[in-house]
Amino acid sequence: MKKIISILIVLVMAATVFIMPTSAAKTNTPVTFEYLSTPPVIDGVVKPGEYKKIHSVDYSKDEFIADYDTDKSIKADFYAGVDYDYLYMAWVVHTDINTFMDPTKDYDGKNDGFTENDLHWMWQYSCVQFIITPGAPEVGKTNYQTAQYSGNYLEVGLAIVGGESKKTAWSYPTGAPGLKPDDWDFAGHRDDKAKTTTYEVRIPWTKSGLTKAGEGVQFGLCYAIGDQVFFDDEPNMCEWQDGILGTKNADAGAVITLKGFPDNRIIEISYETSSAAASSATSSAATSSVTSSTSAASSAASSAASSQTSAPASSAPTAAQSDTSAETVEEESNSTLIWIIVIAVVVIGGGVAAYFIISKNKKQQ
Repeated sequence: MKKIISILIVLVMAATVFIMPTSAAKTNTPVTFEYLSTPPVIDGVVKPGEYKKIHSVDYSKDEFIADYDTDKSIKADFYAGVDYDYLYMAWVVHTDINTFMDPTKDYDGKNDGFTENDLHWMWQYSCVQFIITPGAPEVGKTNYQTAQYSGNYLEVGLAIVGGESKKTAWSYPTGAPGLKPDDWDFAGHRDDKAKTTTYEVRIPWTKSGLTKAGEGVQFGLCYAIGDQVFFDDEPNMCEWQDGILGTKNADAGAVITLKGFPDNRIIEISYETSSAAASSATSSAATSSVTSSTSAASSAASSAASSQTSAPASSAPTAAQSDTSAETVEEESNSTLIWIIVIAVVVIGGGVAAYFIISKNKKQQ
């Protein structure tokens, strides 16, 4: 009997090996973004005193994931700051060579040349991707990652293409319909002499998906940095908080807390579905409040579905999205089936082993 129990314990441990991820940020790292009295200039250059440096890539910490940076070669600094109007973020990547998308190629296979849709393949080259959730995420929950490749969050990509700063989005917050990449300012700059590539972005709070901004407000953030010639040949990507690469998990993002606002004021933000409301939100200061609409969720779902694109099979560990909810459901079903098969094999194998041991013991008796 002791032998049987020992074998069953080993089988259970083997099953947990299949189920647990190989690596992951185990906690929602707490980070503070501080108020900036002087807004940084969005020009692709991080100047001294413009931002607070949040961190540098450090693989000795669980919050940095090296699954797609096997030689752990990526070196980068992350900066951020806020005011009542905007969220400011910048990444300075230290690298000898960057390879960007070729603006003469047709990446989506539609034979229509390089279009905005082709930017969804920027993850194959040098770029930055990030996810913002409207509130504080929590590991193990599904408050924001509601489907395999989409949910209630903003997912943005930044790249330099043909010397120009290009941006795209794979997912939009369900509560903020009508958002588009043109709503955010991005400046990228490659400095071959300094061997750095800088990605600098400014996002209005009214175009972020957040419903509040100001002292003590919290939201989620994770990002990935691509520094590679071509992902399929030799991936070289770093991730902060395990939310983008491999499979999406926006609920694994860091928890960002806004601090240092001079009057401790909190502004309320809401969203309309009409183009007139979007125009009004763009032209008004972030301190104003926009009237909300009950049809926000359905409009957002329609907008998100029309903006997504299907990726080739080689894009599995990246940010590429699915065209339809049916495809997402099918992928989720396939994933569930695989786990069921794995667990079934372990359980059946354990049962067979136990049967032979019991039979052997009976014969010996």
